[in-house]
Amino acid sequence: MRFIRRELLSWGKDNFADFPWRHSTTHFHSLIAEILLQRTKAEQVVPVYKVFINRFPDCNALASASVKSIEKIILPLGLKWRAKFLSALGKNLAASGGSIPSDILSLEKLPGVGPYAAASFLSLHMNKRAPIIDSNVVRLYGRIFGFETGPETRRDIGIKLLADRITPRRNYRVFSYALIDFTRIICMPRPVHSNCPLFEKCSYCIRNE
Repeated sequence: MRFIRRELLSWGKDNFADFPWRHSTTHFHSLIAEILLQRTKAEQVVPVYKVFINRFPDCNALASASVKSIEKIILPLGLKWRAKFLSALGKNLAASGGSIPSDILSLEKLPGVGPYAAASFLSLHMNKRAPIIDSNVVRLYGRIFGFETGPETRRDIGIKLLADRITPRRNYRVFSYALIDFTRIICMPRPVHSNCPLFEKCSYCIRNE
């Protein structure tokens, strides 16, 4: 566990991806980014995110928008069904005075916010420790420890416990960013073994050396 934490933290500091939402201090914008990023490549989200927060700078603007207008903006990302959830999210937040929950259970109850988006929002934007788990993270841990994974593995209690053990008690924000960037750049479906700092400890790498 220490080796994984140490290597990913070191790698992450040198390979931090400079996406615009990573510098936002507006929690509404950050939450929108995490919703748009679900099942979508970050590079694709950048231009849509910029247009979105310019058109809907706060929850009140989003609440008053039509589903069609939201759908038009996010159309380049596909999954246009997100427009309905974003509309409902705007109305929900506007009704509560723009307050965004700071605990994971309340966040998961918001329209369009699933477990991954909730954990990412807390860990990356609210400075709260919340291990993040998506299909990419599951793939990484499955490869390192040599266990089989599937579409629903991210929901298993075992992977949740493993993610909690690996996520540091401090520097969890840096670690989470490193984890996201590493699974996007190195531990892809076709991994880049030559640049992997975890190579010597990874069951998948050792088997496929």
